[in-house]
Amino acid sequence: MTLYIKIFLLANLVWAVIALVLIIYGWWCAYRRKKVCLHKRIMEFLTIAAWLFISAYLIRFLVPSMEPLPVPERLIPWFAFHALVACIPLFGAPLLVWARLTGTDGGGLRGHLNGRHVTYGRILLPLWFFTHAGGIVNFLILY
Repeated sequence: MTLYIKIFLLANLVWAVIALVLIIYGWWCAYRRKKVCLHKRIMEFLTIAAWLFISAYLIRFLVPSMEPLPVPERLIPWFAFHALVACIPLFGAPLLVWARLTGTDGGGLRGHLNGRHVTYGRILLPLWFFTHAGGIVNFLILY
């Protein structure tokens, strides 16, 4: 295992733990309804950080000298499932953030998302939690 892969896996582990804590705290802020502004900032940060993480992950495939992560063949279904579930909050959270940032009035997609923000948040929360918990599992499998 190259040094790059070890560093990448450790960074993945650290990020997964931080993100799990922030997801739980962000949910708690929304649940209490007293720290909605903090909830908003945490969700914005997590959404941006998720896209930075996935971008860094995908960019390494463009570097010719980088070898792929050593994934045992029997674990490919797990990694495929983890990636599939991760795509839901990866695309869903930015839509909810976009709807909130552009205003709560109006119809169309923005109005629909804002009107059902809590419902979609309750769907995305466990999926996002699973994504980062799965990142910890991936570290334990690969390291």
